[in-house]
Amino acid sequence: MTYAQLKTAVIEDTHRPDLAALVPRFIREAEDMIRREMVAYILTTTLSEADRSLSNPAQYALPANTLVIRRIALQGQLGGEIIRAALGASSRYTDTMRVGIYVEAGDGLIEFRGTPPADAIFDLTYFGAPPRLVDDIDTNELLDENETLYKSGAMFYLYQNTQDRELASDALAVFRGVIETLNEQIARKIGGAKITASYQFGKGGGY
Repeated sequence: MTYAQLKTAVIEDTHRPDLAALVPRFIREAEDMIRREMVAYILTTTLSEADRSLSNPAQYALPANTLVIRRIALQGQLGGEIIRAALGASSRYTDTMRVGIYVEAGDGLIEFRGTPPADAIFDLTYFGAPPRLVDDIDTNELLDENETLYKSGAMFYLYQNTQDRELASDALAVFRGVIETLNEQIARKIGGAKITASYQFGKGGGY
């Protein structure tokens, strides 16, 4: 589903074409609620030469929505998984050594020890916030797999706007049901029933 299709679905399911101009706002509010209520979202991507720093060949730019790195591995390297550096460990690595550890360098950067080879590709798994929907053709993995989450969230805010408390409550119940299921699925993937607060998009709060 695309952003344009989501807007159309919200209008059609609420039978409120008169509120079409406000639907983008309701979707933005739904996105904010997703970030408050979802404890984590697991994403995958690759880091390539295009992400490499021109000033430091050991540094790469992480995706803008990265919250916590879960796993990173260098393609083609035996035992390619790279581990996070223990305190003080990175100083023992030189630029000429095999890439074995990384540190988070701040400002959305990851830095490896030693220097990755030319045209290196890293497989990255991370906890991150789903990219926001801006243009009509935009989509993301969460929307593609869970359109009901976005739709019910937007409908909740639409019904709040029209002061229809019963329908708002129904939409919120659907939203929370999907969120609860997703959080349970993510917990199983992580390997535990609970997820630490550091993985959360937000700290919760009112709607």
